[in-house]
Amino acid sequence: MPAVDSSFSRPQAHPNNRDRALTAKAVNSFQATEIFFLTLITTRVFSFAYWFPAWNPKDTPLNQMTEEITTSLLTKVLEWIPEHWHERINSSGTLLKIILEEALSDRDLRITGGAGAARAESALIAAFQKVLNRQEGKRFSTLVICPSRDSEELMSNVAEDMASKTALVVRATAPFRTKTSLISAFETPADVIITSLHGLEKLLDNHLLSFEQIRTVILDDIEWFQCLGELRQLERLTEMLPAACQMIGITAQGELNTRIVNLLHAPVICRAPELELTPLSIRERLIVVS
Repeated sequence: MPAVDSSFSRPQAHPNNRDRALTAKAVNSFQATEIFFLTLITTRVFSFAYWFPAWNPKDTPLNQMTEEITTSLLTKVLEWIPEHWHERINSSGTLLKIILEEALSDRDLRITGGAGAARAESALIAAFQKVLNRQEGKRFSTLVICPSRDSEELMSNVAEDMASKTALVVRATAPFRTKTSLISAFETPADVIITSLHGLEKLLDNHLLSFEQIRTVILDDIEWFQCLGELRQLERLTEMLPAACQMIGITAQGELNTRIVNLLHAPVICRAPELELTPLSIRERLIVVS
């Protein structure tokens, strides 16, 4: 009987078959790992969604608090301003909220673009709200400087109308042509003083105004001051004002020359006296009126 070769007792695995088996095993292992991690991630996501169903990055406590503050500021304005202003204020929306935030934080700012009346109204509303927010027993005033008698009268009419429901005292120098009438009108302090550079000189010469009582200065239509050649007088004025005085500039253009920009870089209230203010720490705040 012929001998049987033992090498033929069972079929031998082909090398290619062995590679395929190893590859299939690796693929199955990878798929199992992938399924495990996908299951883990899905479980975590659903768990997070269960505990935080309405989570939104915008709904963080800080953003909610900021939104509540700005909304409450607008509500405060609607409480004291006459009703015929309500529609205009509501239509201004976010713009007035931003201006109020900037003004009440004592930063210098510039309101530019859009209608001239809207710029002046926004600045006045912010100034009135700032005066109304002052601490009881502390009196300080807002000074509005206009480039002409006509603009002074217009600003005065708007301010008196806005403050008609409040106990705030608004006074302008335009109606008083004589020294006697001017002294009589300004012998008692006012909350909002509206004047021109010429009228301001009369108030200072007659000791009817002290810069120490001024905390906000509104410069109306700065370009017009420049056309009249009175920009240097405004520059000297800012040098006389206390460091705690806030400057609000109303301009018609977004881009201004260096002299006007520097005029609005006057120091604002220093919350930390121990820190030295440098030119780099003072920045112009630009709010564009749409």
